[in-house]
Amino acid sequence: MGLLRRADRHSRLMGEMMRRTGVDLSRESGLVLGRDLRAATAACMGCDAEQACAHWLAEAQDGAEPPDFCRNVDIFRRLSGRD
Repeated sequence: MGLLRRADRHSRLMGEMMRRTGVDLSRESGLVLGRDLRAATAACMGCDAEQACAHWLAEAQDGAEPPDFCRNVDIFRRLSGRD
């Protein structure tokens, strides 16, 4: 898969994961949020669980707990107020 297609796919998966898990980007701002989003993007781009992620997203309800297989589970829990 080309780098741009991979980036596009992971961007969509990460955005949907954030929506489904209730990540609230307004809870934090500035450098902390920027650092978290950069780290989350890099972790997502390096993930090989695209199929598991897509399957989880197809089944998950809004407000779901982030799945343990997600490399961003800790960040998403914190940004959704679950930490």
